[in-house]
Amino acid sequence: MRPNRRLSRLSDSLLSRIQRLDKIFATRPITDPAALDRITAYCTIELANGWAQFMRSYYLSCVSSARRRSGALVKHKGVFPTGHPDALLHAATLTGKKVRGKYPVRGEEPDWSQPGVIMSLAKKLSFSNVPEIGMAFGSSKSLSDLTICRNYFAHRGENTAAKIEDLSRRMSLPIERKAAGLINNVLPGTARTVFEDWSATISAVAYALSA
Repeated sequence: MRPNRRLSRLSDSLLSRIQRLDKIFATRPITDPAALDRITAYCTIELANGWAQFMRSYYLSCVSSARRRSGALVKHKGVFPTGHPDALLHAATLTGKKVRGKYPVRGEEPDWSQPGVIMSLAKKLSFSNVPEIGMAFGSSKSLSDLTICRNYFAHRGENTAAKIEDLSRRMSLPIERKAAGLINNVLPGTARTVFEDWSATISAVAYALSA
């Protein structure tokens, strides 16, 4: 997912990816544990990675003065002579990341999956759409939970299993030590599984961010 001079096109790209993942998730066989785990892992990792890529591209689009759905351009106070490389260096520096070379490499950039990152950068660089960004993230607390489950599938072990157990308690769900079990549970008071809630939340946030 690449930066775009129109935020609507960037968000539409993510929404298209999410729709594809929703269709794949809907095919998961509940009675086949191995297949259920495989499909749930794929959809969760792809959703988490797509979200992080979107937020990175969103930041780079904003510093390039992208056009919002309203027609207004994003204005800011940043100065980036080399464009995206300088913008990424600035983001890393502002979020306390240590950069060993001239520009940040993988692992030295901010954790784009965390909503607080773009909000902090937007405020420090005086983005003209700071109010809209704040409103978009008004109900996105569950996105940190997505990262926990993504990390479980990427690094299965006692530590990540314990985090899933803690997460299931915090979400008032049946106690699980496997992420697939937690993600396929229906959230209390809703008709959505945990994955479907993430999907809907990210879709709403991405659309609102392009306003």
